[in-house]
Amino acid sequence: PEDTNGQDTNGQDTNVVDNGTVIDVTEPPTCPANQDIANLLTQTEGTVDVMICGAVVTKVTEKGWYIADDSTEHGMYIYEGTNPDWGYEVAVGDYITMHVTTYGNYQNSQQITGKDTVTVIGSGDAAQYTIDLSAGTLPDESMESRVVKIDAVKVTSANGKARSHTSTQPCASPSPSRYTSAAFINAT
Repeated sequence: PEDTNGQDTNGQDTNVVDNGTVIDVTEPPTCPANQDIANLLTQTEGTVDVMICGAVVTKVTEKGWYIADDSTEHGMYIYEGTNPDWGYEVAVGDYITMHVTTYGNYQNSQQITGKDTVTVIGSGDAAQYTIDLSAGTLPDESMESRVVKIDAVKVTSANGKARSHTSTQPCASPSPSRYTSAAFINAT
């Protein structure tokens, strides 16, 4: 394949899907209407039949991964459990499609617990889906499961316990569903 975006140093595109289609890494893929996180959030928890297309992986953990898209500030956690072999690999920045079969709530956090056909359809910049709280924006339920960023913050209490902590290092981590927690402070 030739270099169609002018950004590859070897003169060839490095973002080629198996079928040979070149994916533009600057924009999410074009997907049918209602195949997004906002549509999933309208469903009753339990067994569902929802396609998600074009969501970007924002963080990968030992037991699952997080996604976000442009349809809502709300992100979503995909729980994989303790089995380290998921049968596929995702990385931060991957655009994915998947068929969601089970959606629920665990410890006050909504998550996908059943799915099939997870496919990586491109690669992009997950940083554009980070919510910057540095200006004093308080996280709330609408930001659940989103990666948030805080620069130069001073915490004066955590869960009602008076203490002071000042961080000058940037941090980014998925926001907790119980936003009174300061769990994301100094996380990497």
